[in-house]
Amino acid sequence: MTRHYFMGEEKWIEFVAHSRRSPCDQVVIEGARFRLLQGEREVQSGDCVVDGPKVGVLLFPPAAGDYVFELTYTVADETRMEAVDIHVA
Repeated sequence: MTRHYFMGEEKWIEFVAHSRRSPCDQVVIEGARFRLLQGEREVQSGDCVVDGPKVGVLLFPPAAGDYVFELTYTVADETRMEAVDIHVA
């Protein structure tokens, strides 16, 4: 999955966690952090906004190019990770 930005845009990236056992189980994210990488270089990082099963961050890529957004979050005793490609034109 690739998210597209225009240079100067500031947009939310949001995720919703779902139970791996049952769709009826309540999932609560206890904490989340992100990193925005351009190649091997980290250009942004910090805490995410957490609201129950939802996690998000207002992202502002600093320049045109390709990035990887990495999300690390905790649900109960699990640490989960997601990655999304970001393209800024």
